[in-house]
Amino acid sequence: MAGISDAYGTGPGVITPDGCAVEFYARLSDFGEPAIVHDAAGAGASVLELGSGTGRITNPLVALGHRVVAVDESPEMLAHVRGAQTVCARIEDVSVTVIDANGASAQADWAVDPPTMATMVIAAAIAR
Repeated sequence: MAGISDAYGTGPGVITPDGCAVEFYARLSDFGEPAIVHDAAGAGASVLELGSGTGRITNPLVALGHRVVAVDESPEMLAHVRGAQTVCARIEDVSVTVIDANGASAQADWAVDPPTMATMVIAAAIAR
């Protein structure tokens, strides 16, 4: 049985390090997620999308007027992102400082406590 590090995806075009077919994901439309984020974060809010892929959620958020930073480990995925700042990195290697609406900040350390830090990032976006 192959371990996760030995797993490779299948599909058309380039396959990313985590096994996703770029061409397949580039063809997907959103499923309402941009509207949910827009309503929760508020008009014009800054958004950090971790694992942005081809911009299925990022691109509509930019169109809605959000400032978006899109993070993905695949440059081929990020090549499809339009109008957002892109960061090519593994999520685990990204250093994030979260500043909430009151100006309080916290350093997100994914290696130490990913679920709590992810919740903090989401809560900070919603608190805006």
